[in-house]
Amino acid sequence: MATEKDSLEERVLTWLSGHGFPLEMRVAEVFQRHGARLIQSEYFPDPVTGEAREVDLVAHWQETFDQTVVRLTFVVECKSSKDKPWVLFASPTKLSRKACVSQRAATKLGRHFLREAADDAEVQRLAVFELPSQTAYGGKPAFTEPGKPDAFFAAISSVCAAAAAESDYDDQQSRLNYCEIVLPLVVVDSNLFTARLSETGNMELKLQKSAVLVWRNPVLSMPNTMVDIVSAEHVEEFVALRASAVRDLLGMCQARLQPTLANALARRELHRAVKSAPKLPAVDGK
Repeated sequence: MATEKDSLEERVLTWLSGHGFPLEMRVAEVFQRHGARLIQSEYFPDPVTGEAREVDLVAHWQETFDQTVVRLTFVVECKSSKDKPWVLFASPTKLSRKACVSQRAATKLGRHFLREAADDAEVQRLAVFELPSQTAYGGKPAFTEPGKPDAFFAAISSVCAAAAAESDYDDQQSRLNYCEIVLPLVVVDSNLFTARLSETGNMELKLQKSAVLVWRNPVLSMPNTMVDIVSAEHVEEFVALRASAVRDLLGMCQARLQPTLANALARRELHRAVKSAPKLPAVDGK
């Protein structure tokens, strides 16, 4: 016979599941198992309002080369949407391979590094940068009633704001240089579909393990904002592939990409010097 305590525990467990907390814990465990360092329930200043906001998970891998830290960071938002599959509206990928590398959230040194490395074919093929042949330009949870809050837009906006805040770190007062690349990720506990028009003009749905949103919202100070979206059922496979790609990139930085990293550091220092140089006084009549 169930006791009052058993009933209360069941209700609490149901409440936890409904708010996505078990999903956050499972995703954190997967990243940790693949060697990432974690911060759960991280807070960041909203880039627009300045108010403190929360993101579910920040996971990163890093290596230090001399005085430079190279870090790959995933900023993760987890969403429970079991009764509302996510539908992403897809079209052929239009971005060049170079843009897929260079148009990423990063610290100032990280941006210089990405511009330097964007022509490298081996870097372009890494799973953290390479895009599928079809990418999404928008999306919606299925069965959403008119007038209800848009959970898709809210999740994408939140994770991108967190990525922008993470990449805004200024290491000018630090003894180390931070070359950090920040990748926004949404994990959704539901089926994930892409929708596109077929050659005959009919709507086609395809069940996906993961997809990439190429968002025309310059929230990360880039023409395009790329967001990985993955079904919770396939997050293990997704993280394993990305962890391998991160290790490959860090290995390249230790070997043949060292000159690229040095050039990026020199460009960053030149940019700082130009920015801090005193302005010449105005000349009368000119």
